[in-house]
Amino acid sequence: MPILSNLNTNIDVYRILPASRLFDAFLTNKNTLINVEKWEDKYENLMLKSKYILQNRDGSADMVEFANKTILAQCWSKLQESDAMWRIYSPDFMGIKVKADLKSVYDAFIKSLASIDARSVDLDAFLIEVDYLNYNELEQFCQNIDMFDTSNRGVADSVRIKRDSFKHEEEYRIVYNPNIIDKHKNLETYSYDMDFKSIVKEVCFDPRIGDHLFEALKDYLVKIGYNGPVVKSRLYETPEMIFRMR
Repeated sequence: MPILSNLNTNIDVYRILPASRLFDAFLTNKNTLINVEKWEDKYENLMLKSKYILQNRDGSADMVEFANKTILAQCWSKLQESDAMWRIYSPDFMGIKVKADLKSVYDAFIKSLASIDARSVDLDAFLIEVDYLNYNELEQFCQNIDMFDTSNRGVADSVRIKRDSFKHEEEYRIVYNPNIIDKHKNLETYSYDMDFKSIVKEVCFDPRIGDHLFEALKDYLVKIGYNGPVVKSRLYETPEMIFRMR
């Protein structure tokens, strides 16, 4: 199970998702990776969309494309909270941030693949920490990457980079590029068993959600079996401060 860059997985990570999607995850005990082609930032998919010059032994060259474009992934952040993250991922104030430890999240993913074909764990599954690059660094990186590396490392590396405009996100990514398990090729999503109720350490609602709605949704989480802490972010609360006059 390749974990790139010698990552420490014994850390807490965070993810903001729509309330409806979190409730569904709690009810079904399923986690879902999304095909990266659906991501909004077009640079995320740059390597898969590119063409490559393949040098032949006779000195000629062919223009080829990368064949297996099924890369599924899920992003988590080591950043506990920021104004930018709430505004980007919870535009309707209905986003919910979950807290979990990285190892538990990744282990559930690995367990799901191992139950189908253990070879896929070593060749198709990756845990990576995102590198944020400026344009020149990004161009240099693309020149040096080997997308046809048989270890699949080049494919994982292609999802490891992001423009430095997003540096504030401090992301980790679970990445799946199915080659071994044929039925997983050409997937838009990949869902697998994950016990959300035990893995999620805390549920935190958008700081802008109304108090009455927060209490109602908090009660619903308890009703469907979540017993962990449920809070509303205090990011925008005015602090009570007392100053001594001089």
